[in-house]
Amino acid sequence: MNVELETELLADMEDDWMSFWGFHTIVSSLTPEPVSPEDTARVIETLLRRGLITLGQLAWNDVGREVWDVPPGVAMERIRYGHNGKHGYASAPSWEHLMTTEVMRADLTPLGEERLTELASSERPVNPVR
Repeated sequence: MNVELETELLADMEDDWMSFWGFHTIVSSLTPEPVSPEDTARVIETLLRRGLITLGQLAWNDVGREVWDVPPGVAMERIRYGHNGKHGYASAPSWEHLMTTEVMRADLTPLGEERLTELASSERPVNPVR
């Protein structure tokens, strides 16, 4: 994963949990070739396996989030096929469903916050104003 994409994704999660469509939008905007939902899922899985994000869903009462306490493979199956009545990217009948699915939300872990700080500190302006 390129640094620009990693930085943008982590920065977007700094304030709030990100949905699958949020990931897909950012990955698509920063990738020159067309991006499939499977491509987006691979990016999510990479961040998850690196320990930079945690996955979960809206709480049952739609107030707050619930973190999934499952292995990465199980989490990725939920995102692919759906979970708790929500469409996954492979089961969504249309793009509209994919855009509005709440099958998952991602948030930064402490390690993800550290990585974002590291990435932000390595960005230096080319022509700093003095």
